[in-house]
Formats: sequence, C-alpha cells, structure tokens
Amino acid sequence: MRCQNGEDGKDIHVQLKLSEKPGTVLVTGMNNWKGTRWEVNNEQMLLLNCKGGDGGNGGRGEDGQQGGEGAKGRNATKYRDAEVRSSISIVADAEYNRMGNPEPEAEMADMALTAQTVEKPAMSLFNLPRKTWTSCYRFTGTSEEAKVVGVARTETPVMVELEAKGATALPGKITYTEESMVTGKNSFDMEHGPSNEQTQRSRLSGANGSSQVTVMRMDGTSATYASGYVLKVVSFDVCDENQDGINEPGEHLLVSNIKVQNTGGMPSPKTADIQVLIHSTHWPDPIVPEPVYVPKDIKPGQTVLVRGTLEAFICHERSTRGPGQLLHATNEVQLMATATKLGRTLPDFSGKTGIVIRYPLELVAPKYLDCVEKGDEVVFSWTLRNVSTKPYGIQSALARDAGTILCDPGHVFDFENASEAAAHKTIDLLEELDPGCEVPISQTFRVSQRALEYDEAHLKLELMLSDPNAASNRGGALSADHPEHPHLRSVVWYGMRMQIAGTYSFNPHASFLLVVNAYTVNKVIHQAMRFIRNELGLAYDIFNISVSGNLISPVTDRHILEDYQGKSIILFTNAFPYSSRGQRTIFDFLDLTVVGVLAQAGTSISLFGPSQSAEAAIKWSSMLSFLRVRPDETEDDSSVRTNNLNELRKSVYDRGHHHFDTRLAKHGFASQKTLLSSGDRKLDADAKQAAQKMTKTFPLPRFTIHGNPEVKDSASSPGFVEIYEGLPMAAKIRYSLQDFDANGSDIPDFNKYVTIASLPFALRVEMLWNIVKSGGTVSGVSTVDMYHVKSMEVLKTAVAVTEQRLISDKLCRAINLSIEHDLVHEFSLFNSKVPWPDVLPGPDSIRQLPLLTQFFAISAVQNAQLSSTEAKLRPQLNHQISQVLDTSFTPDAATHLRQNIDAHEKVVKASLKAAGSTRKGLHDIMQKRIGEFVEDGSSTAYFDLPQHNPVSGTAEVLPRGAPAQKIAQWEGYVKKINEDWAFAKEMRREMITSG
Repeated sequence: MRCQNGEDGKDIHVQLKLSEKPGTVLVTGMNNWKGTRWEVNNEQMLLLNCKGGDGGNGGRGEDGQQGGEGAKGRNATKYRDAEVRSSISIVADAEYNRMGNPEPEAEMADMALTAQTVEKPAMSLFNLPRKTWTSCYRFTGTSEEAKVVGVARTETPVMVELEAKGATALPGKITYTEESMVTGKNSFDMEHGPSNEQTQRSRLSGANGSSQVTVMRMDGTSATYASGYVLKVVSFDVCDENQDGINEPGEHLLVSNIKVQNTGGMPSPKTADIQVLIHSTHWPDPIVPEPVYVPKDIKPGQTVLVRGTLEAFICHERSTRGPGQLLHATNEVQLMATATKLGRTLPDFSGKTGIVIRYPLELVAPKYLDCVEKGDEVVFSWTLRNVSTKPYGIQSALARDAGTILCDPGHVFDFENASEAAAHKTIDLLEELDPGCEVPISQTFRVSQRALEYDEAHLKLELMLSDPNAASNRGGALSADHPEHPHLRSVVWYGMRMQIAGTYSFNPHASFLLVVNAYTVNKVIHQAMRFIRNELGLAYDIFNISVSGNLISPVTDRHILEDYQGKSIILFTNAFPYSSRGQRTIFDFLDLTVVGVLAQAGTSISLFGPSQSAEAAIKWSSMLSFLRVRPDETEDDSSVRTNNLNELRKSVYDRGHHHFDTRLAKHGFASQKTLLSSGDRKLDADAKQAAQKMTKTFPLPRFTIHGNPEVKDSASSPGFVEIYEGLPMAAKIRYSLQDFDANGSDIPDFNKYVTIASLPFALRVEMLWNIVKSGGTVSGVSTVDMYHVKSMEVLKTAVAVTEQRLISDKLCRAINLSIEHDLVHEFSLFNSKVPWPDVLPGPDSIRQLPLLTQFFAISAVQNAQLSSTEAKLRPQLNHQISQVLDTSFTPDAATHLRQNIDAHEKVVKASLKAAGSTRKGLHDIMQKRIGEFVEDGSSTAYFDLPQHNPVSGTAEVLPRGAPAQKIAQWEGYVKKINEDWAFAKEMRREMITSG
C-alpha cells in the first residue's frame, strides 16, 4: 500500500483459503482490494504492509521542527474457520516497510502488497530474476491466470509486464515504483527570527493504523483477534531406549512429555491437524510408527501436553576412527511441527536440546612395552570402564555381550590361553561390570624365538560390543575381522607397535658398542650391523636402552659405557617415548662424568642423529666444561694442591698432563695477601691470573677456575683458588647431523667415514701402518693383515675379526683421511693462539700433542734426542717424519713420499694464507677432503661437541658461588636419570615375568 505524505495508513482486507494447488494458500482481496489475489506456496510468505506515510521534515527556519512520521495502517485479514491454519502464510506488518526475514528451515519469502513475490529477502524489485515471480496481478476484469512476461527497468519507475489469459482478460502494463512508501513533503521554509517570537509547526503524521484477524465460523458467526496463533515448544524429555544414560549408535531415542504453548493472539485451529516430528540430522533418523499431533484449539497463552512419544534411530558411524580415539560426538534433538494438509512447517515451533553420542563402555589405553627381547615372557594389561548407569556384560540384566580381543597378525607371540583354532587371537568376555566401575584385564604371552632381531611386531587390541538390539542382529555379521564372533562390533581399538630386540651379551673382543632405542629405525640398525660385520670385518655389541629403560648393564650391573673404555661407542640420538613420562633422547641418560672419563681415556664417542637433535646435543655438551667426580666417589689422587700458582703449574706439567688420564682432577693453590692488595680483590686477581697462565702452559686441556673464600690455609689467606680439570679440547665426542638412509640397503659414504673415524685413534694408526706394510692394492687389504695390532694399553684387548675378507681401497682411504683429520684438528687447536714468548719448553712441546705422540709411538721408530736447535714443533715433526720414511720404506719410495709431502705442504700453506687463520684454514682443508671422499652426495655435517661451545681460551673463570650452582645442576640431572631408571626398573619387574 502506497501512502502519500503524512497520509493515514489504508486498511487492507484479504481473505484466505486453501488453493486447489497442493501446498498453496489463496489470498483474495476484499473491500477496497477487491479483485486482487495472491497464491502463496510453501516456500513463500505474504507481507501485508499497512504503514502510514511519513511526515515531512520541518522548515529551514531557526530551530525548525522535524516533520512527523506516518501513522500505522490497519490489516484486516479474514479466515474461514476451517482455514485458520493458512494464517501461517501471512505476515501482517503495520509498522515497517520492509521485506521479512524467512526462517532457514521453511525457506519462505515475503510478498509485499505491491505485488513483489520473492524467494529471498532484501532484494530490490529491479534485481529480481524472472523465475522468482509468481501469479500476482491487479486489473479490471477477471481472469484465471496471469504471469509475468517481462521486467524492464527505467530510471523510475520499474516496468513490469503482465500477461493475462482468459475471455475477459486484458493484457496491459502496470507500473510499480521501487519504493512502496513515499516520504512526506518537507515543511515550508521559514524566515530566520528569534525562536521565542515565531511559532514553528511540523507537518502532521498520518493517523495510526491497526492489524486484526477475523475468523468466520461455520455457524455464521465471526471472531476478531489482534494477531494469528503462534505455537512454540516449551520443553520435552529425551531418553535412550535401554535407559542407561548413553545415546549409543544403533539404539533408539525416545522423545516424550512435549509441552507446547500458544504465544499468539488467537486460538490454534480446531479442525486442522498439526503433526510433531523429530528433525533429521547426522545422527538421529526419525521413525514414525504412530503420528503425534498437537492438541487442537489451544487458547492464547495456554500451555498443553502433547500426547505420544516420538522415536528416532541413532545411525551407526559413517567413518572410521583412528587408534585410541573414543567416540564422543555432540548433536541436537530438534522438534518441528507441520500442518499436514497444507504441508507447511510452523516457523517458530522448534525446540532443541543437546545430546552426546558415545558408547557405554570405554577401553583405557593399554600398558605395554614398546621393546621386548626374544624369549621374554611379557604381561600386557588394559582397563575396561563402564560409563553408563546400568550393569553391562553377559550376566547383566541387559545381557549384552562385551569384551576385548587381542590379536597378533604377524604371528610373533605365543599367547598363554590361545585356542588351537585361533592361536594368535584371544578374547576376554565381560561377565558383569557395574555402573561407574572398571575392571583390569591382562594377557601373558612369550616372544617367539623365531622372531627376527630388530624387526617390528604389532598387536591390535579391540573393544567389542554387541548391538543394542543384539537379539535381532545375531543372524548378521557385524565384524568382518572376527567371523567367530559375528554379533560383536569393534567400537574402539589400539595398535601396539613393538621392536624385537636381541638379547644383550658382553663380548670383550667387540670393537663397537651400538646404543639404540625402540624407535631407532630397524633398517638403519641393520645397515650399521652389516657395514661393521661385512665390510670392516669387526665384532660389535648392541644395547637397546628401551629394553631396560636405563644404561645399566644386565651383565656387570654398572654403567654400560664403562665396559667399553678405549673402544668405539656409537649412540643414536633419535627421540623415543619413555612409557608415560614423555619423550626422551640418549642425552637424558648420559652421565656426564662417565662420558668425560671415557673421553679423557681415549674412548671415541660418536652420536648419529637428525639435525633436530643437535640442539639437545649442544645443550648437554655445554656441561662438559665443568666436571667433577661423582658424589659417591672420592676425588682423584692426581689432584695437585700447592702454595702458589707457579708450583701448581710445574707439578701438573711434571706429572705428565700430556698423557691421557682416567680421572678429571681438581687442583688448587692458596691465595696470599700482599701489602698492596688483600681480601676478595686479591682472590679474584689470582683466579684471573691462573686462567691466563694455565691457558698458556696447557693449550689443549680445559680448566675452570674459581676463587673460593670459604677455604683458607691460614688466617691471612683470602681464600683458595680452585682449578677444576675439564674435558680436553681434543677429546673425541662427535656429532653427525646426518641420519642413516632408512630406504637404502647400504649406508651413505659419509656415515661410513664417520663410523670408521669413531674407531679409537690408536687402532686406526695401527691399521694405517699395517696397510703400508702389506703394500695394499686397489683390491684392498686382508682383515688378517689389517687388524694385526700390537698389545697396547689403550686397546685393552686384541681385535676380534669376524671372518677373513678384503677391506676395500675406499675404506682404506677413509682410515687415512680420519687420521689426518684428527691430527690436523689437534694442530689447529694447539697453534690457534701461540703466546709470545712461548712459555712451553721447546723439546717438550710435541708432548703436548697426545694424538701426534701416539702416532709416532706406534710407528716403532725410536725417538732420537733433539738438539737445542730443534726446539720448536716443526723441526721435531720433520725429524720424526724423516725417521719413519727412512726406516719403513726403500730409499726410492722414501724420496717419492718426501716429494709428495713437500708439494702438499705448499698447498696447505697457500690455503692457510687465504683463510687468514690457522684454525679456519685447516678446517676448510679437511672439509674439502671429506667432500671429495663422499661420492654419493650425502651430507658432511659433522662437528666435535667439546669445541662447539668454546670458552675464552681453554680456561674459564667462574663467578663467586657458580661451582655450587653447577654442581647442583649436575646433581639434579643425575637425580632425574636415577628417577627414570627406578621407574623403568619397576615397570619391567611388573611386565616381564621371565626372560
């Protein structure tokens, strides 16, 4: 209805009745709207807009008043008594000129009085596609049908062409404007003047309108109401079919005690049926065994109880869940009401409540070992929990079958109670489990001796449950994996992955110890074993930390690494789960003092792992600079205590600090006050001076200095300067940032090099001289010749050869290259900061290089006495090299080797000059040499941990109180190791009954 400026809203009179078309309401105009009609289908709503026109704005005079708003119109809608249900198709709007917002479920559109019938709201007339228009026309005459044949937009108005069919129908064009209401005109302008002298008037608003509904009864009487009826759900109850408090897939939901209130202004229909249904969603699927209807003739404001019960089937899961994922899905039970004859859904009826879909039984994650040895008798356990409100099991009132099935698809384990028909499957059926209770279940089995070492085995644990309607499903199979139990369905499962480890035994002749864990890739372990056994021809031991959860030897009952002093220890650094205590790496188990003593004694320790483990390695190695004996042991007898620093330096030097020691000592001297200084200042000055002079005297060892005022040898002493001996700079703890290639049959060239380089330096030197003596060919050197080594203290025992074979020429080159790398590294550390004047005694400077000393000692060349003119390091080396060449080779061969050495020396000097420093230049040279050796493109990321966190020089001064903090940090680290070990020991005691 279009109202003019400030004009009263016009009355709208329409009559409703069911159309002959299914699901359609026929709206016919009455009185001043006689001759109009609308057909409103189930996807549409008719908006009757009877708003009055807005008043105009006030004039532009001073403080001019605003024009008034248009008054509301009046909607008078008539229904026949039998057609009251059709009122849900009408929206009477006497206040706003708008398009109504349809309910999402009903997908209705609004129909404005100006003949806009649309499927979507908030769309201008000229934007409407043609298919959105329905039969709607107003013209003189009668016709059975009219339709839109064209829509054209001009500036204003929009032209809509209607085509009418019928004998008296007259085709024509009807003009509509875009706005259905017109704003009132503005007030006349007023001249400026005092606000208290000139009266201001606003344009008047249109008179108020009204909206009402008239119902024509069958007996000829009528009743008028302010608005139509609106039914809304107040509340309802939802329960599961077996009433155990669990909404489980496969059972029925029951909805009862539905309460409905009429919040409208007129009674609901007396004769029409309004059916209540459950809205279908992902889980509930409605079932209608008997229709449920809303009571009729519900008075405004009245709340009634709907008789009957609605049902819905909870659908089974449509997708599979991963291991250990319990079903816990949230959903809504939503009600809807439908006028059956009209087929239209009541828009405001819906009531909803949330539910949880789950199963009445839950399986707690099993407790198991992820690494077992062949022959072990193992007990795994798990827990079954009843989360419902009723007992479950065969003997319960519900009589539902439930239980767990454990199966071994790889046939690796022998179950204790397995049947002949299912030797690798066992089932534990539940007899009865009360609500809120849980029951532990365990299974004992033995790891078969036929299992392959360092292979994977898998167990699958499933919780099986019969259908809620078990009686009707006995004839059909619910589980294809378990045909012997066709009426049981798997509702949750866990996969248990285990590594089959070999039984550890100590071989005193083994050259290598490999320390692995349950998540070290098995192919990688086999690659390392094949290389050491088949290509190097050496023996090895393997210790799996995941078997016992610690590094304690089951043979000697002490730290496993201590049994391999002077040998090669290879540690894999990949992370692995440590029962329920989170992730661990090998660095969480390495005792710093054990590692330090072993490295000090010449044991080669190599770490293989991915780059992401490097950060943990560096953090762990940072504690190596400050080491002391373990709390349960006494300090080393080699500790030196003197009255001053000079005496201490001489005593440490004279006792042969250049040799490998088996202990890390703590030295010290008393600080003495002087006339010019005393107290803390003197103690700090002595500590700083000690760091400087110890660095000059001992270029390779590492010391930590601390001034302790609590220890005094006399009343006049300000304290005691403590000198903690740390891990030497040249100690071999190496980290390779490249893991083995798990997809290949052979390990990369670089890993071959690193494995060879992890052999003790003395052994590799013996192998080098044996290669020289045997006159090795391109075909290689026999293992019998290669490993014919002398009985040296550092080697402890003779090398055990697995079988006679040839060591390839490439591996021989790797041996030579690894020796050169270690010697060059020692030179670079020794010569990186040479003081002036050099405080080291000239003839003894070579003794400060322990690897070089070993190299010439093994060559069987007697050390000649050097004259005073041969005091420096280079003349000593040249003299030693000449002796080796003259005694080990023919004159022609010696001459040829000297020429090669001289040529190579020139190349090295040029490289050092280009690099700008000795240390960097030597490092670059060796990286290039290693890169040339690697032919398969594998990485050469490789570094020594003791040098990765260098301090200023080789001596570091700690602030006051720092040693106590470092000791507390170290003791906390050891305490954590011991706690983990105790936990692992108890867990293994519970789960391993024999082995």
